[in-house]
Amino acid sequence: MPPSGWKYNTGAILEVLRRHPPGPLDREDIEALFHVKQRRAKVLMHLFGAKTPAPGWNMTIDRDRLIASLEVFNGSADIALSDDRREMLELKLDGLRQARGTPFADFRMPVGRAAYGCRFENLPAGIRFEASRLIIDYSDATELLAKLFALSQAAANDLDQWVEAAERGLDNPKALSAG
Repeated sequence: MPPSGWKYNTGAILEVLRRHPPGPLDREDIEALFHVKQRRAKVLMHLFGAKTPAPGWNMTIDRDRLIASLEVFNGSADIALSDDRREMLELKLDGLRQARGTPFADFRMPVGRAAYGCRFENLPAGIRFEASRLIIDYSDATELLAKLFALSQAAANDLDQWVEAAERGLDNPKALSAG
């Protein structure tokens, strides 16, 4: 897919401008040339050096000034940097697309937003720590995954309590806050 947007079409814009008769260009000319709407055309005109007109006059930019500004912009590192970012993003997206082909890549964890803030004092019922053992009661695979996810979030949100529970072995994680 070719990149879109006026930044990637400066060569074509310059070609059209060079064929355009010398003189001022107004906002409508910029809209047509850059394929943008009114607001963006005004921003571009200011970017490329148009002066704010006196009240009652339309803003214009000289064709030769716009050509010179676009040539400077076209040769700048901004375009190359943008192209590098786009290429990196495309590579990452390709990797994600390939990963989607793997089994369970589209699996959605059956947990609510509250699970991300889970702490040991509010772990789901049926999770116990015993000496050198973690015991999780569950009725099906989905419930097990949800409890494992909540447990991992509790560990991520409070590593000190996780270590204490794993080392001491507690039937009730709420005992951590009392002990």
